[in-house]
Amino acid sequence: MKPFTSNKRIVVRYDAKVENSTPRPLVVKNMLRRSYAKNFDDAKKEWEIDDVIDSTSDNFDNKCQLCHTSNLKHNFVLHNRITGSKLCVGSTCIIRFNVINGIVDVSSGIALLQNKADEYSLKHEIRSMVGLIIFPPMPEAIDYNKFLKKLHKYFEVRGISNPTIEQLALLILGDEWANKSEELLMKIKNMWYDPGKIETLKTKKIAPLNNPKEGTTWSKKRTLRTENVSAGRSRAYNTEQYVMDK
Repeated sequence: MKPFTSNKRIVVRYDAKVENSTPRPLVVKNMLRRSYAKNFDDAKKEWEIDDVIDSTSDNFDNKCQLCHTSNLKHNFVLHNRITGSKLCVGSTCIIRFNVINGIVDVSSGIALLQNKADEYSLKHEIRSMVGLIIFPPMPEAIDYNKFLKKLHKYFEVRGISNPTIEQLALLILGDEWANKSEELLMKIKNMWYDPGKIETLKTKKIAPLNNPKEGTTWSKKRTLRTENVSAGRSRAYNTEQYVMDK
């Protein structure tokens, strides 16, 4: 599945008209046909949020696969732990029918789905930067700084202060992380626990000469110069704010 590419934050909005209610027969039918349980209340316990996608993603459906409401801007992709089935649905159905554990009313539903939307948005943004940060021997300092901010924000949203190497690698590399080299996994670990060890490139812009000699028309073009610096010394990245006590 192709992740969404939009940088715009998904906002789960509160609709004052939305109330917890009994599902219509269509909603019950669409859930039960993909569930193991034979009644709606038991069936909805089998489902969990697997992803959040928008219209730029493969498999996006602008119509809710539970209630068939159209013109959706994003999907919450639900996964059934028993059958393996998936449903692309809108936030309203999840909240209205308490489809996900943890939702007890409209307010708690909004909070839970917004948290999930932020989590998956950050995950996609982090993975989109892997080619810039993980594989080059020395990433650009400014990109490295942005990457680390997103990394820390992701685990803050999830309530994890000291992620394991497995959690870090799974987030950054996906399911293929176990096949990667020990050297690469150690690099990922250092990005969290000792980010100053990662050497970076800092690109400096040099302004053109604005005052050529009288009688001449030449001007020096803007050039780029790169320097090999460690992230700990780069002004583009302040290491201390991310170094944690072990």
